[in-house]
Amino acid sequence: MDWWFFAEGTEDEAREFLERFLDDGAAMEFGTTADFSLASVPEVVDTIRPEVELIDAPPPADAPDWVREVVTEHGGGFRDFAETSRSAVLRAAYYLGASFVSTYPVLRWDLGREQRPEVRQPVVTGFASGEDLVVLGGAEALLAGGDAVAVVARWRDAVAG
Repeated sequence: MDWWFFAEGTEDEAREFLERFLDDGAAMEFGTTADFSLASVPEVVDTIRPEVELIDAPPPADAPDWVREVVTEHGGGFRDFAETSRSAVLRAAYYLGASFVSTYPVLRWDLGREQRPEVRQPVVTGFASGEDLVVLGGAEALLAGGDAVAVVARWRDAVAG
């Protein structure tokens, strides 16, 4: 999905979005097995996945030629989420981030840093590795078929550095 409005918006607008994102997320229902533990992330993502629709998309304008060639050679195409999937992506993003924040008190919600692709997007920060978990991109990857168990394990490792 195109999250361009974060990069083009102001810091105040991004903070307002983050506040609404957290308030709305806290009010959402995720099912009876949703306890915001990291072990529950794969199952919750699996319950949200049927709500998303992937559509064919043109290659990103900045995609190098070699990337386009590799994708074409392997019979794939560029895919994106239909706009109707936005609410499902936001739900999965909230759940992913909230599960880390509730598990590790050292982590907190914040905005993506300047000079980063995720500028002003909701992120979970405080990892000893120095990285920020970009929850929107992470949720998209998981909903597109990524391995949630592996993603959770990778970010658990990042907590300790």
